[in-house]
Amino acid sequence: MSFSSSVDKVYAALVQTAGVGLKTTVKDACVVNFQATRNKLLVFDISANCRDTGSGQTLVVLNIQRDPRSQQIFRTGGEQDKFLKLFWGGMEAWLKTNAAPGAGPVPEQVASLPRDDLA
Repeated sequence: MSFSSSVDKVYAALVQTAGVGLKTTVKDACVVNFQATRNKLLVFDISANCRDTGSGQTLVVLNIQRDPRSQQIFRTGGEQDKFLKLFWGGMEAWLKTNAAPGAGPVPEQVASLPRDDLA
């Protein structure tokens, strides 16, 4: 998905949207790795990569893998679509809220804690 924001802003939105499921980040490469769970049964390992495509646009590509420990299939019950809707909605909401130049810090690191939601 493409966003009309700088790479720094999109990176910050990725970190905030990943939330407490954050595993690792590499700011210079604009890479965010995190884990999302739902009802403690469904586990996704997600890698988000972003890059500047010019003209103030930043492209975000998600690589989503179902963790082998997961007890459900990712595509069952529309879980993939639900996750993507929540994730992209979280990204857009954060970017809209922090649209002013210089608004909001760009976090360097967020502690990883257990979570029971998708975004």
